[in-house]
Amino acid sequence: MKQFPWARRALACLALGVLLAGCAGPELHWPFPPSAGRSDAEVVATLRQRTSGVQSLYAVLNIAFEMPERSGVATLVVRYQEPGTVRMTAFRDMLVMSRDIFDLVMTPERFDLRIQTDSGVDHQTGKPEDLSRLHPSFRFLTALRQAMFLPGWCESGSSPQVFRAAQAIQVRTLSPTGYFLEWELDSATLGVRHGRSRLHDTTVDVEYTSYVEAPGGVFIPERFELHDSERQMRLTGVLEEVEVNPELDPDAFRWQD
Repeated sequence: MKQFPWARRALACLALGVLLAGCAGPELHWPFPPSAGRSDAEVVATLRQRTSGVQSLYAVLNIAFEMPERSGVATLVVRYQEPGTVRMTAFRDMLVMSRDIFDLVMTPERFDLRIQTDSGVDHQTGKPEDLSRLHPSFRFLTALRQAMFLPGWCESGSSPQVFRAAQAIQVRTLSPTGYFLEWELDSATLGVRHGRSRLHDTTVDVEYTSYVEAPGGVFIPERFELHDSERQMRLTGVLEEVEVNPELDPDAFRWQD
């Protein structure tokens, strides 16, 4: 069947519009307390305090994505367990231009990925650094790992650099996978508005526009938009459900047969 790129783009815009329209009712939230006048060391300490309390996470998101070869909407389940183990599952087939459903388990040592296609299941495993080469659409996860949903993440024992401007503060560090990572903070509250990571030949940017506050002074992104410059990918996520520090079933992170 002949493909029409303009039609793909139009459907992607429609899907994104439907997702955002469905979530347009709730207000955007910025629940961070005032934190002005902090020293560089206090800025870093505040970021660590807001993220270090997350030992596990369960979240459900509605996502819409657009890239040159495919586009659509889906529901995504995220499970996270310290140290650095993530499972992402697209469990509902609501894609506009593709019937693919993926299930990804990623640890610091290895990834296990299954993609359901029209011709069957594509199953691959390997080292985390190989994921972005084999499946470029997932390289944002290679670059950011848990930092994607824990904005402001700074590795314990590291020495982040702090830069100040009139309306923002920038904190530069390394991502959980060792790539360049920069957080741009609101100067009045130290809430993260923007994250940027560089992975080889591409830059991954994430805009955070709304948060929810969880027990223990933890702030989880409620709405974000991710851009991968090289892949020309745009992904918008809206949080539907979240639980911080739940007791997760260890079987959820086991390699699949």
